[in-house]
Amino acid sequence: MLRLPRLVPAARPLSRPLARPLVRPLARSLSTRAPSPRPPPASQGGLRVSHLFLALAGGAILITTYGILEWYSSLRVWPASIREPLKKALKARNHGETDKAEKYFLSALAAAHALPPAALAPEPLHKMAGLYATFAAMLEGYNPIRAYVVLRDARALFGDLVPGSVAPYTGEGMGEGDVVRAIGLAQKMGQIAARMGGAAAPPPFPTGSMGTEGGGGEGGDGGEEGAAAALLRSAGGEVLTGAEAGKAWDEAAEAHLSAAIAAMLKMGLAHRPTQEGEGGEPVVVGRDVRLPHDGEDAGRVNRRGLGMTMETLAEVYGRRGRPDLAGQLVLQAITTLLPPQAEPGSVPPADRCQAAMLMTSLSSYALGPRTQPAIAASRSWSLRALQEAEAATKAAGWGTGLPTDMGQAVCQRAGSVALFNLGMLAEMEGDERGARKYFNAALAAARDSGFAEGRREAAEALRRVRAKSEAKDQEK
Repeated sequence: MLRLPRLVPAARPLSRPLARPLVRPLARSLSTRAPSPRPPPASQGGLRVSHLFLALAGGAILITTYGILEWYSSLRVWPASIREPLKKALKARNHGETDKAEKYFLSALAAAHALPPAALAPEPLHKMAGLYATFAAMLEGYNPIRAYVVLRDARALFGDLVPGSVAPYTGEGMGEGDVVRAIGLAQKMGQIAARMGGAAAPPPFPTGSMGTEGGGGEGGDGGEEGAAAALLRSAGGEVLTGAEAGKAWDEAAEAHLSAAIAAMLKMGLAHRPTQEGEGGEPVVVGRDVRLPHDGEDAGRVNRRGLGMTMETLAEVYGRRGRPDLAGQLVLQAITTLLPPQAEPGSVPPADRCQAAMLMTSLSSYALGPRTQPAIAASRSWSLRALQEAEAATKAAGWGTGLPTDMGQAVCQRAGSVALFNLGMLAEMEGDERGARKYFNAALAAARDSGFAEGRREAAEALRRVRAKSEAKDQEK
């Protein structure tokens, strides 16, 4: 289990409701091609936040992590034995011929492993990992299991997530850039594992390798069951299925994400005299953590990437019946994105939007037992999410309708999910009129912005509330 430094939360629930809620959010559905998510545990009190925003986490989180790793902008940097199959792989990929592309990627990897690391100088570790990451980026679109295994093979090239650790591939100490790339691999593996573990029927978990060192590995039939069978045949690894698979995916997600978070915190706090200690000043993540890619796009090893990684790990903890740990992580993720005492206008709208989405998740985790204090806390976080999404939308100058920017899409979804949550809370308290109002607003917002899953969930909730009202009327 992840052990964080002694952290201080910066974000707190609102002390009073908003003057007016945001009713115009949000976003086009971002396809993940992952299996259908598991419903959240009963401890979440019926708020299906994790179900609603799992598509966002799977489709948007860390999507640019591959940008840290890929290396093929100039084919001339590669030896001829690698360059030729890599060129064919990229051409086949760009034409949608994934079967051919897989064959050539495997040939390129086999050729790379046939050479000593010095043949790929300079930066042999970066280049080798880039081959794996480029292959995995293609696979993830249609076969996330195989993408996960390819990334796991890539991670094995690196040492521990600290500068100076010896990389098995090169036998040399790693620099900060190597550690950053290894963190990116851990983030991406954790993301995929979390998606697989969250499936209603978790797909098989492969324990073996793709066999890429020797050019092995079979393409399978393109499906997840076929991929697992292919891995079993080609690499001799065990494949876990059923309940064991779900547990294995969740454990893998927790391990990868915890390692990435711990490494980012250690790297980001290296400038402090002491990171934590008896009587020492508590760490405030948003204020104290400084990471290599701060100020760059989401998904890098920066504060936003740290917050998103915490968010995904919280999803795993929540699914495993630990809403207390999930809530703590989400609160720290919000602190990461919204630093305490930040100057007005200093937080980018995209960070504020991501924080708003996190607040909708915290609204779910706050509702452990269905007590009035828990309901009040849950409602306050949903209202805060609406406020933050509205403020960020205004600051960025975004309009309504289909989003044209990822930050806008996240803001829209945050508002839509928050409205849905408020409807669920009203329904729990027997306020069917209020529930219909919020569900209608959530439905209108989701329809306006192209948020397909939000529209579906809100419509289902409206049907349920209307059926309850009709049943009561018939009893009178």
